[in-house]
Amino acid sequence: MLETRRDWDLPSTAALQVDVDSIPWREMKEQVLEVCGRDAGLREAGDLLSSWDGAMKTDSAAAAVFELLLSALCRRVARAKAPRSADYALGKGFVTDIVPNGVMVVRRVSHLITLLRERPEGWFEGSWEEEIGASVLEALDELGSRFGADPADWSWGRLHSLVLEHPVGEKKILAPIFNRGPYPLSGDTNTVLQSGVDLLEVAASPRFIPSLRMVVDVGEWDEARFVLPGGQSGNPLSPHYDDQLRYWLRGESLKMPFSDEAVDSATLSTLRLSPEKDEA
Repeated sequence: MLETRRDWDLPSTAALQVDVDSIPWREMKEQVLEVCGRDAGLREAGDLLSSWDGAMKTDSAAAAVFELLLSALCRRVARAKAPRSADYALGKGFVTDIVPNGVMVVRRVSHLITLLRERPEGWFEGSWEEEIGASVLEALDELGSRFGADPADWSWGRLHSLVLEHPVGEKKILAPIFNRGPYPLSGDTNTVLQSGVDLLEVAASPRFIPSLRMVVDVGEWDEARFVLPGGQSGNPLSPHYDDQLRYWLRGESLKMPFSDEAVDSATLSTLRLSPEKDEA
């Protein structure tokens, strides 16, 4: 994307930050559609995927099929060679009470793409085509069991939603006060809009999200844009606890005044902190 133009500005750069095109789908599309085209039981998935543009949008049924297919294939690849430790390779933490997620999962999809391209013999008892087909069926079965048999009721956003969970919000009674969500979320692990998917539990809240988006036109500091997935306050009773969240979810941002004049113009209230005078 960066190579396509030389006139990047604030709006175009902000739009790039929320890009949801899946490069892995481009790289495996032909192989998946070839398998779907040979099996009548996979025709439904083939029809959805063949007309899909590869954008991981919340309203896309094909995106949901693809993500579940991707997860199933990654799990099959790992378990074929490491049945006892596959979950760790797929992202399970080694000390789950302290660190529930590991980092070994980071290159699982690129590894899968390489394997699909090279098709090494002996990886599975059957063929690679059989594993792809079985993974597609697994994706269809999962969506059918969750949302019913009609693909019109399927979507990536119904499967993939974000919960912003505060540590105190782990207590069920306090969750409505401290937590925010769920919110249907576009993107996945492999899109510019980072929305990390757990390969072991695709429907879980995303592992990783952009904790800050920022766009700066150097020199035009007052035009810089920022947004947080929440707000500036850690107090859930403050209006600033989640006042930026709606902008973050829409891929929008806010100006952050920099110059003295801009700060004075934008100021709504001032809090002055002064030390007590020593009466001694």
